[in-house]
Amino acid sequence: MLTFALLGCRESPQPVVPVAVAPEVPKAIARPSTPPPNFKVFKGDPHALSVSIVVPVNTTDDQLRSLLWLFREKVRSRQFADLGLKSTEWESSNSGVVEFYRGAKCANEDYVVKGPCGQGSHTAAYYHWGLESDPSKDAGYLQQKNEDETLVFDFKDGWTISPEAQAKMVAKDKADDAEREAFAKLLQDELTGMGLEMSVRPSLDPKNQLHIDSDIFKDTPTRVQFVTTVLPSSKAALCKVGYRSVRLTKGGFFEEGQAYSLGCK
Repeated sequence: MLTFALLGCRESPQPVVPVAVAPEVPKAIARPSTPPPNFKVFKGDPHALSVSIVVPVNTTDDQLRSLLWLFREKVRSRQFADLGLKSTEWESSNSGVVEFYRGAKCANEDYVVKGPCGQGSHTAAYYHWGLESDPSKDAGYLQQKNEDETLVFDFKDGWTISPEAQAKMVAKDKADDAEREAFAKLLQDELTGMGLEMSVRPSLDPKNQLHIDSDIFKDTPTRVQFVTTVLPSSKAALCKVGYRSVRLTKGGFFEEGQAYSLGCK
């Protein structure tokens, strides 16, 4: 009987209380204090999404780190002109690669079949934005002669542009959207005046595409005829307000239709 009594007095086990685990905070990487070196654009192609940058032959790794950070800041805030990339095509680029070369000897290797410096890459550093199809995801690397890479930063560090730069980007986007919308209405009125019944509006994605819907776009020949005979008179103005292509559809704006580049410079 005593044994049963002792067993009956045994305490129930206490429930295990889960311990809250704080989310991991990205580790910030300090921006170097060394001034970046002088540089020049050797070649930049917004359609190929690539840029070759030349720096002095004696540029140090610390200077390259600072230059990578400079490009990160300017690209993420879409200030491409500050980097010598004057084409307005860059402003709508959501991805790209910038390669840095010590001296100009090897800077053309990505644009020719047989490079002047032999096989392999001869970049001293490179910056890549638009990783995982996200323009805010980026990475910068130093590259050694044996092609070993040293990470300088990547998007996992949680770095963002300043609130002031972000506000400027938002304001510019709104102004650009309004300008493209206004021009689409003007173009529709102009086409109506020519006896062409068409609906014109900016595309939602991509924003730099103009969408024109009309029953006359029944096949490819009629679309090509419109692009080659009617649209050229408005091309300069279309490019100026930020359009880079036009999509022609028949049957409503949800139709796929066909897209044509405006060939803006």
